Amino acid sequence: MRTVDPVALAEGLDELDPRGLAARLGEIERVRRALAAASAAVIAAADRTEAFREDGHVSVRGWTKASLRLADSEVTHHVRTANLLIALPRCGELLAAGELGVAQVHELARAHANPRCGDQLAEVMDELVGFATTLPYETFARVVRHAERLADADGAHRDDDHTHAARRADVTDVEGTFHVAAVLGSAQGATVREVFDAYVAAEFAAEWDELRARHGDDACPSLMERSERQRRADALTAIFQATAAAGTVCGRVPTVDIVIDQHVYEEQLAAMVADRDCDFSLDDVVHTRSRTTGGAPVDPADAVAASLLGHVRRVVVGADGVIVDLGRRSRLFTGSARTAAVLQAALDDAGRCLWPGCIHRRCQIDHVQEWVADDGDTDVANSDPLCGRHNRWKTRGYHTWRDPTGVWHTQRPDGTEITPT
Repeated sequence: MRTVDPVALAEGLDELDPRGLAARLGEIERVRRALAAASAAVIAAADRTEAFREDGHVSVRGWTKASLRLADSEVTHHVRTANLLIALPRCGELLAAGELGVAQVHELARAHANPRCGDQLAEVMDELVGFATTLPYETFARVVRHAERLADADGAHRDDDHTHAARRADVTDVEGTFHVAAVLGSAQGATVREVFDAYVAAEFAAEWDELRARHGDDACPSLMERSERQRRADALTAIFQATAAAGTVCGRVPTVDIVIDQHVYEEQLAAMVADRDCDFSLDDVVHTRSRTTGGAPVDPADAVAASLLGHVRRVVVGADGVIVDLGRRSRLFTGSARTAAVLQAALDDAGRCLWPGCIHRRCQIDHVQEWVADDGDTDVANSDPLCGRHNRWKTRGYHTWRDPTGVWHTQRPDGTEITPT
């Protein structure tokens, strides 16, 4: 490993342009990844040679903790990473080369250490490593956890049943301050979140419209009187107020979108009819999904049961990961076209703005290929979910596209791509 001077990496920063700073940060990150690989190699060597026993330690975990004075969570990451790199040397090579992130390795190491299904994941670990080098971290972590649920379907179902059985909700008065807390299973939680998110969006829209009326084009989110947390609290209150105003606790069950692949739905349904265990294949992790549009995993049994009861809308996707082409019908994404585009956005990245690094969930649906300039279709395949700010940046010459694997790319006006380290 070449000698790295950390002081030099922090020098001359004011002389760098934005891309220069990004390049320097990338260089630092590559060094961090190489050091993480070296650290794991040292721990693996101490374990293999039992060097940890010299000072009376009984395990490499205790030796690592004593040697580095780390928190237990950090020790766990170190030891799991060492074990992963022993079992899968390719991870160590990619990590040392800077092509694999430390957080991604920690997630893979956690799954590999899962006592219920870690050994079963070995057959798809190479595929998961590939996802780790291409997908955003949040999307990648969701794929890994989904693979765990498939590998241990019975265990995941038992966990969901246990969570549902342990459901609870409390409203506690502590000296005039009320605390609201609840624990719900996936099916109930999906319904609650759908309603809650709709009310939060309504609170934001109402405040934004009022702000626009007062300030016109000078309106900006920083002028809003309420914080996001305050709007969420007001949204929760509004839900109960609406129920009280209706004079009944009954009403229309909201539509909850659960994204489930056709073969997953059919296999779960067939298993329920035949009273047998499901047989989900790990051959294609991406196209073996069952989750809400917000990214929360849903037990396929719950999804099938809920759809039969009419509580959810089943969104079935094709082999290419796209819902349905609605054709060139109108310039604006409205009605079913907008619904499908929003659902596709949720499929691609759990409903977030697709701009690299953006975490905003309030997205506008627009054309990838422009309606007028490029004769673009108003359909799902030609839709890109962007927050208002980043949607406007397309007028500066930025361009987005989705490749056949489902990964989104953002290109600068000069043709270069905004890419991760």
